Amino acid sequence: MAERMLGRQYPDALALHTLIVLQDPDGSCIAFDFLPLEPTSPFTASRLMTGGTVAANVRTRQLKRLPSRRCWAIGTAPADALEVASAFQQTWRGGVELFRRGC
Repeated sequence: MAERMLGRQYPDALALHTLIVLQDPDGSCIAFDFLPLEPTSPFTASRLMTGGTVAANVRTRQLKRLPSRRCWAIGTAPADALEVASAFQQTWRGGVELFRRGC
């Protein structure tokens, strides 16, 4: 909400949500990220703001294209990157912590 209101004035340090995007040679993109099980709960917000961990799901989403804002190319992924990410998603059990355990 704050990012929507402030636009480009929104400081990068407050951009708490990150995701990993894999792009195929054909241009299709798949995004992986974490979402707390109860993202709108006041308990979730309180717990995260005080340095705690909350239960979360790993999400996989098909994107139409690479995001145009706040997106940095980190490097080239190995050919099996999608399989590795999918395997991680199947076995990951844990929580999310701000600045420590997220994407």
